[in-house]
This record gives sequence, structure tokens and C-alpha cells, in this order.
Amino acid sequence: MIKFINVANILGAIKTIYDVIVGLFGSKRPNKTNNIDDDPKYNIPTINLPSVIFDNSLNWSYIIIHHSLSKDGIMRNFDALKKYHMSYRIDGVIVTKEDFESKRKNKIGLVFEEPWSDIGYHFVEENINGELVIIPGRPLSKVGSHCTSMNSKSIGICLCGNYDQDMPANNQYLMLAGLCILLMKKYKISINNIKMHNEYAVKSCPGKYFDKVRLIELIKSNM
Repeated sequence: MIKFINVANILGAIKTIYDVIVGLFGSKRPNKTNNIDDDPKYNIPTINLPSVIFDNSLNWSYIIIHHSLSKDGIMRNFDALKKYHMSYRIDGVIVTKEDFESKRKNKIGLVFEEPWSDIGYHFVEENINGELVIIPGRPLSKVGSHCTSMNSKSIGICLCGNYDQDMPANNQYLMLAGLCILLMKKYKISINNIKMHNEYAVKSCPGKYFDKVRLIELIKSNM
């Protein structure tokens, strides 16, 4: 005689045994949480800036991210960036005014840039003596010089470092996200208007190792 096994009864018995074991010893499965605040990768700092920074500010609608393309060291790279932007430059190299005028007259060089009135970025993020800081640059009351087609409507933020060679650290992403959130709330900037320099120029800036998706995820998690 062929006997048919009742599969439902067997499964029910297995579940009962499992429930008894869990009740006696507890579940060994790891506790999972959907609260990203418990994950240090998402602990975005609250950025506080002096209110004077926003005096007579223009009505910004975009934020554009850059990198300095230089090694971030223990000294203030901000000063070097400012000096570079406020100097005569030929093909990216600082020259004297006399050398600039002579070589431009004789067409010795490809790209000739006269000094700007100030550093081109509105904010610079860098490590100074091991501490990550945000340094205000060009006043928010002034149009920046960081992205030719977008200067009049975008805030320029520069991360010190070369992210064509190195990967940004987690705390750099966190602080940048915090600054973006502050500016987005202040000017009602859409998350869709957080842009990278390479979206408007034929270059890699802010670097091939900079993860825009990660930045946007961090911002969304705290908005």
C-alpha cells in the first residue's frame, strides 16, 4: 500500500520545533536597523556659519563641486588657491605681469589668465593639522569664477585634494553633505541642482574617484 506524506503537517512540526528553540535560546540572527543615524557613515555634522557670510547674498539656485587637483596637506591650501587665482597665469603656471604681457604679445603659450578679484570658490573644504574645516572664500554676494557657464547662478565648493589619484575620505563626504544641506535650505536649492564641475566642462573635476551618488545619498538621508 502506498502511503502519502502530509507535507503541510511536517512543515508545521518543523516550525513548532524552531519556535521552541528560539524561545529558549533567542534568535542568533543579527539585529538589523533601518535607522541610518546608527551608522557612522551617515553621521553628517551640522554646519554652522556666521550669519554675516549671507549678508547681501545673491539668489543662488545651484551648487557645483570641485577639487583642487593638488595634494591636501597640513598647511592651508586655501592660501595657495587664492594666490593662484589672483595671479597672472599662462597655461596654469603663475608668472609675473611682465612675463605675462610679453608672452601674450608674442603668442608664447595657449591659455592666458589675468588675476581674478578673489579666490574663485565660495567655500573650500580642507584638512588643516588633521582637522577638517570649511573656509569661506569669495563672498556669497559675488559671482564666483569656478564654472564658466554657471558662475552667475551657482555656489562653488572646492575640496582640497586630487581625486583623480585618491579617494575622498568618509568625513569629507559627510562635511560636504552637511554644507550642501545648509545651503540648500538657505536658498531652497533642489537636490537635482547639486552638480559636479565635469557636468559642464570637459574635465574630470571633482575627480574620477569622487562619488556623486554617495554624496546625493547622504544628502537625501538627512533632508
